[in-house]
Amino acid sequence: MTDDGTLAALPQLPPPDDLAEAGEAFWVAFTENVTELSPAARSLLVEVCRTHDAIEALQAEVAGGVMSTGSQGQEIVNPAVLEARNQRAMLHRLLAALSGAAESGGVKTARSIAGSQNAEKQWDGKDTEVKREKRLRAQNK
Repeated sequence: MTDDGTLAALPQLPPPDDLAEAGEAFWVAFTENVTELSPAARSLLVEVCRTHDAIEALQAEVAGGVMSTGSQGQEIVNPAVLEARNQRAMLHRLLAALSGAAESGGVKTARSIAGSQNAEKQWDGKDTEVKREKRLRAQNK
């Protein structure tokens, strides 16, 4: 936070070099206000981005149609359709895990850090009920 109370501009966390367009776009959008990622959250974010890339590649594979020719000349559903469905299910699970990591403090934004600092300042030195109870217990021993 700056002296005038506004949030400071954040340096962008650089995406991994191996991401394609969809994965990199998700990375940039997700990390726009992120100042810190735990190792677990970063790993999850990388996998989410790679899964976005895999889905995009599979969708390009079936752009001409969802049917394909099987080994004996019969029409079958293009295997990329089924794999895209599997990747979407995986993406859903990874996003839920990433959301859990964010909620447990694995993802820190300037706003969350500023809020924590403001709360600490607000309560610093105040005699809270918890502090009073601890002090009374210590005196009664």
